[in-house]
Amino acid sequence: MLSTILQLSKNVHSWNETIDKDFTKYVEDKIVISKNKHMKNEPHFPYKLNWFTRQLPFTRGDELTDEEVQKHFTEQNKINADQILIMPWFKPYLPKWFRGRVLRILNDKDSMDWLRKRRDDIFYRWDGNTVYHKRWMPEEIANNSLATKFSDNPEWEEVFESKDVFYEKEFFNHPEVSPMCAHDPDTRIKLEINLSDLLKKDSQEMVMECNRAFGLDIDLSKAKYLIDSWRNNNDYK
Repeated sequence: MLSTILQLSKNVHSWNETIDKDFTKYVEDKIVISKNKHMKNEPHFPYKLNWFTRQLPFTRGDELTDEEVQKHFTEQNKINADQILIMPWFKPYLPKWFRGRVLRILNDKDSMDWLRKRRDDIFYRWDGNTVYHKRWMPEEIANNSLATKFSDNPEWEEVFESKDVFYEKEFFNHPEVSPMCAHDPDTRIKLEINLSDLLKKDSQEMVMECNRAFGLDIDLSKAKYLIDSWRNNNDYK
């Protein structure tokens, strides 16, 4: 959702031509989607970037040099150099070679219960004490070749003695959760937004913060429609 908001600025490259041609249809097809099947239907970037990974436990590409990154990207992608490219990143650190700007989501206290339920719906499936990590299962993700393409592919079936043990590992001490609960002084981070603000803050105020921080001209009316649609689809009562 946040990646799409940024693409509503004219100087940002769109992942999907439907964003520009029929925005309502894009929201219906790619934003208002089932949480249980989210990973099969969520929007994906159109760039070829398999020379690095965006989430742990994968570390491929972390130690690339600036020159290696530029070579890989330009050889595999033909993109207008005047446009900003949007890329999601899920590791609790930024690679040394990254020279862009970051909009960081902060897992604040008021959002933790929502985040736990959200991750439960999207990433896991239970059968008794066995949990299936859907992110690593080919049938559960859109680009199923990624689940088996690399030798660092993790196990996707795991047994836990209780859900308390599961949550200690997969939520409270998970590298995508706990390290993202505090401010990061990295100067490449230009704006931090509390996750709870994504859930309830005035949408136009939040979008204007993005415009100021990154020099964008995000369409405020489209952004409000997108945020309202996403919130309604992800409301946990």
